[in-house]
Amino acid sequence: EISTVGFYINDQITVGDFIVNAGVRFDDLDTGNGTTTQEDSATSFSVGALYKTSFGLNPYVSYAESFQAVVGVDETTNNPLKPQEGKQIEVGFKYHPAGTKTYVTAAYFDIEQSNLPNPAGLPGAASQQEGVAKIKGFEIEAQTVFGDFYLDGNFSILDTEDPDSVRMPSIPEKQGSFWMTWKPSDEQLEGLRIGAGVRYAGGNESHGTAFLASNGFAPTPITVETDGYTVVDALVGYKFDQVDLTLNARNIFDINYYGTCLARGDCFPGEGRTVVLRAAYQF
Repeated sequence: EISTVGFYINDQITVGDFIVNAGVRFDDLDTGNGTTTQEDSATSFSVGALYKTSFGLNPYVSYAESFQAVVGVDETTNNPLKPQEGKQIEVGFKYHPAGTKTYVTAAYFDIEQSNLPNPAGLPGAASQQEGVAKIKGFEIEAQTVFGDFYLDGNFSILDTEDPDSVRMPSIPEKQGSFWMTWKPSDEQLEGLRIGAGVRYAGGNESHGTAFLASNGFAPTPITVETDGYTVVDALVGYKFDQVDLTLNARNIFDINYYGTCLARGDCFPGEGRTVVLRAAYQF
């Protein structure tokens, strides 16, 4: 049984060319399994500021906190487990050149998660929740229009570190995609749209422990690496009157790839060629 109540207040203020957002949230959560109950509460803050320029380049900075309850008892302290907490700092810019249909956003972010389960090599810790994970990254996204062509692209780089100071499992370091849609302005082709794009995900890692005969069956750290992949998608659609038809194909070349392989030995195949026909009617 879970019962939760949350309150928050948020305000936006404009001072000259500055736009400032600030907020505070209070959460109170009760959990129970019929025999024991646990109460958690937290106050989370967020604040951000954006500066508007006359030429469309708007830098910003933000800070936010998060809270997630963890149910159970710390076997070291015999106290209820503390909530997992997160902090994020982000800096970036939003760019919209005047008189254009071009939009660009770019950001660098730094996230820290605390009160996680202890690292494997931390004996004698004061509690079971000394683990800290870190995620740093950069992402950029751009949208623009050239005549009848609509383009959308994005790219991200992530540097992750789990409580054992290794990369978080199954998360690619690099990801990106690009999509282009043609919507002809010719009246005879009105309602037609044709699109194509590419999705890319870099390799990822999974870490674990094996008991190898070559090492006398002693615990041995291992790393399993999964190769990255690139797939192509496409779309054809036509809208007339109140009917909208869309044929969407993902991984049209049916590339075989693994999304990730875990250190324990199992792998998860990626999505094969998938074709979906959708029909919508607007009343």
